[in-house]
Amino acid sequence: MNEALKLRRLLLALSLCLLTAIVVNQSSSAQTPKLSVTASFANRGSIGTSDLITLRLSRPLELTEGTLAVFISQTDVTSLFAFTKTDLKYSPQALRLPVGENTLTVYLVSPAGEWTEIAKFPLHVQGVTPSPNQLDGGTQASNPRKHGFDRLEINPSLSFNLKSESTVLFFPDNTRPTRINFLDLAFQGSLQTNLARGAFNSESQFDFVGTTYQKEALRFGEKSDDAPQIDLSSYLMQVQVKKIKFVFGHHAYGTNRYLINGFSSRGLNVTLPLGSRFDFSFNATNGTSIVGWNNFSGLASSNHKIIAATAGTELFPKHPGYLRVELGLLRGSLLPLDNFTQRNLTDAETSHGFGARIVATDSKGRLRLDAGYGRSRFDNPADPLLSRGFSIVPVRETARNANYLEFSYQLLKDREITKDRKANLSFAFRYNRVDPLFRSVAVFTQADRLDSQYEVTGSIGEITAGIVHNRLNDNLDEVPSILKTLTRRNGFNLGLPLTSIFGSSQKWLPRLAYNFDKTHSFGAFLPINSGFALSHVPDQFSTNHSLNAEWAHNDLRFGYRFNQSSQDNQQVGRQNADFKTLVNALTFGFKPWRRLELGFDFSSERANNFEANRVDNTKRLSFASNFQTTNKSILALNVSSNLAGDAANLSRNRSIDLDAQWSIRFGLERDKYRKVQGQFFVKYTNRYLRAEDRVFFFNNLTKFQSISSGLTITFF
Repeated sequence: MNEALKLRRLLLALSLCLLTAIVVNQSSSAQTPKLSVTASFANRGSIGTSDLITLRLSRPLELTEGTLAVFISQTDVTSLFAFTKTDLKYSPQALRLPVGENTLTVYLVSPAGEWTEIAKFPLHVQGVTPSPNQLDGGTQASNPRKHGFDRLEINPSLSFNLKSESTVLFFPDNTRPTRINFLDLAFQGSLQTNLARGAFNSESQFDFVGTTYQKEALRFGEKSDDAPQIDLSSYLMQVQVKKIKFVFGHHAYGTNRYLINGFSSRGLNVTLPLGSRFDFSFNATNGTSIVGWNNFSGLASSNHKIIAATAGTELFPKHPGYLRVELGLLRGSLLPLDNFTQRNLTDAETSHGFGARIVATDSKGRLRLDAGYGRSRFDNPADPLLSRGFSIVPVRETARNANYLEFSYQLLKDREITKDRKANLSFAFRYNRVDPLFRSVAVFTQADRLDSQYEVTGSIGEITAGIVHNRLNDNLDEVPSILKTLTRRNGFNLGLPLTSIFGSSQKWLPRLAYNFDKTHSFGAFLPINSGFALSHVPDQFSTNHSLNAEWAHNDLRFGYRFNQSSQDNQQVGRQNADFKTLVNALTFGFKPWRRLELGFDFSSERANNFEANRVDNTKRLSFASNFQTTNKSILALNVSSNLAGDAANLSRNRSIDLDAQWSIRFGLERDKYRKVQGQFFVKYTNRYLRAEDRVFFFNNLTKFQSISSGLTITFF
């Protein structure tokens, strides 16, 4: 009966797949429209350092197109953008926008690693947030009002996801999945608004999630079966009245590395420019990351919040960014509560402190300076729930310091060597010191560390090179009974595209990249009265060599990777505890047809454990293909196999993984307007694993097969 039911479900899924393909294929003959990007700031004269940026795609990315990358000048900020189907949002509270003239560039990165520029926008950032009239370049008065507003935009979005899975085979019985057959419905919703009238400007976004499966509820880890199945995942409201800016909801705050730095939670932020030279901001947020409908403001608990304020000044207001000074205050208290994403044993903590930061640059952007100082008084109040009646040594309230300095100077900037090649050379120095027992509740730091680093990087055309030297110490108070560890690291990297050296006509030449890294970690002395022996004091050298070569010509690509890493242990009594690993890897891909892409990967790894006199070998082979059956659909196949074992044939592991998926995209399109869009997929998964060990006498076999399908429909 069960087999018949599974067969009917499989036939139903395949029938639905075929029906969808027939319906959608009627409109799939048209070519996919060219991808374009619009920016929320495109028509503005300038924006502030903490303004929200939205990039909107003309259409969702095709399955075979790849991914997007976003740069502000030379900085990759892709990871700071929140991606949806057609929107990319950047909230710069975590990393403020660089003051001055910048360029925002959007690249399309293909699966083969090719970068194509698809949009570039000039981005003028003022040190003081401009007023709404400045934001629109003074054009609002001439624009006709809509329902009483100079600007009125309401953008809802709703996406439903129907997913199902049917387990065909599992072996042995103890590998039985929690759910054999299931059909779940989930949804994501978003409401975005953008309003402006005169000196008033408002932007907001509310995001919701829901599911029919209780264990996938947003707060299941926190509330278990009491977690609501439809919940508020995040919201952000930004309101600006003249020069005063208010932020409510989920946001990040802080630029002092050791006091409060990009602390993200739900709360309130107020920014107030004071003339052209000064600005002030106040921030109050919940002590941990929260979601959900309750505690909407994030400030319901007075003993579980972070309160901070920052006063800043531009010493040269006519040249924002030349020299900026910030002074900050922090007062925070945390109750022993978990984040909604994790559960762990915590304790009540409080800290309050102050800090300062200096940021400077020259008119040409060649010199950059970033320095900061923080002093924090930390207390860990006694908790009777943790002491459980036992007499324990109380934690003393302690005030400690932390500071950092980052300096860089571009010795050569676009110095013309030949007609087609320019030279650049930069020097950078980084210094960080964190006192023992330093702690701030609004930022994670590792106390009792002194770290300094020197870097030299340069380029001639596309040829790049760099060297780095790093020194790390701990036990800064030189406590004689505590081990003091010193770490010294040297590194070198070289990028050598041979095509750029010998001419673009030599397209068969590879792009080479080499990296070298050597680290020495050792104890400074033998701790006294600690029970340590000489054999407990570390003394270890770690070396790593890596070489990559890539060839790409038309629809053919080939790559080779070599890596050798070793660990030389010179610790007394453990001189033979050494390791050496050698890896060789090959990649090959080509497109025999414009709709078909094939890829092969092979790697061989040999690991020597000299102390155990053991050699382990691992070989990996994988194959991937993408066949674009129509302009709207794609068939993807991925097969990989691993074979691992030691040279003495005492253990052996074999695994084979296979995934085959067919997906199709559909939607209602009218030029750039898309009301409804969706995607349907059917996926087959097969897993096989055999593990043998002749020392511990086990021979395990694991099998798993499943068929899953899903349907996603997005409105608006």
